[in-house]
Amino acid sequence: LRRAIAAARPVLTLREMPWGHLLGVRRRGPGLPVRRGADWLTLSRRAVEVVLGAPGLVRYYRRTVLSTESLPHTALYASGLRLSGDTRRFSLWTPGAEHPALLDRSHLDAMLGSGADFARKFPPDAPVLDDLDRVVFA
Repeated sequence: LRRAIAAARPVLTLREMPWGHLLGVRRRGPGLPVRRGADWLTLSRRAVEVVLGAPGLVRYYRRTVLSTESLPHTALYASGLRLSGDTRRFSLWTPGAEHPALLDRSHLDAMLGSGADFARKFPPDAPVLDDLDRVVFA
């Protein structure tokens, strides 16, 4: 099957995802250089207006896979707005890891001192979440 799909390129594309495989039809680009990035965005009101104010781009991405990893990045780069790579999120990564480390109480001071607005990634029902609630809602 992979060989048949490879032979059908550039018409078909196969994308392997952690949860399975996606088969799709390749389309022409949206007329702008296509950009990509993470889903972890923090956008100003102006940046949201730029993304929503590109109806042709939104129409193009309506039929794409994981549009959130490209649509806002493509619109914002084309807009000329000054962009930052700071996602305003605290996370800890082990070199070579595919996912951030799970945060616990031992990371609380680092999280609070980071200046970040958000943090990721927590195990379910982590006691540190209650600690954060006490700080935020104190």
